[in-house]
Amino acid sequence: MRLNPFRWLFRSGGKSGAPAETREALVRDEDFLTGFRQWREREDYLPWTERLRHAFNLNRAGLDPEDESIDFLAFRATSGFVFHFQNEEVPAREVRFLADLLRDRIKEAGYRLSMSDVRIREHEVQERHFLKPPLHRGSDHRAQQRYGNITLETLFRHGCPVYLRCIVTHYQDRCYLPAEDVGALFETLVA
Repeated sequence: MRLNPFRWLFRSGGKSGAPAETREALVRDEDFLTGFRQWREREDYLPWTERLRHAFNLNRAGLDPEDESIDFLAFRATSGFVFHFQNEEVPAREVRFLADLLRDRIKEAGYRLSMSDVRIREHEVQERHFLKPPLHRGSDHRAQQRYGNITLETLFRHGCPVYLRCIVTHYQDRCYLPAEDVGALFETLVA
């Protein structure tokens, strides 16, 4: 008998004691979409994008952000930010609207939505949008990656928002042209 070394990935609830987990496509219902349209039309997103813009400008200037609920990530091949909500009373719907607004702005910048999914596990719900750059090749046949692949992820625990995370990952090998400055992407997101 050959054992599957990845069997722990596929465990479900029950006798094993592991909590059940479900993953499915993320689909917004008509009520959500109507609320989202109204939220955008009323420009209710402005306080969020202004907070993010202010924190981004301080971070870019090398200063510590005044808003401790926003962290910026900068690694060799990964950049991004995390909006933490543990210390704020923010409706989950508002965080979902914000994630979808950022998704739409990334799409307007020429990206394509590769996948949106939701993972439900016990008391946690994780929603994700995964976006990819347009497929273009440079004159030397290397792929143009713009900023890289972008993941927008929200986590809710017991129905309350925990964070909204935007992660930009680019490739650093000879098959790809160098990534563009992610600062330009952040400017697009907070415009």
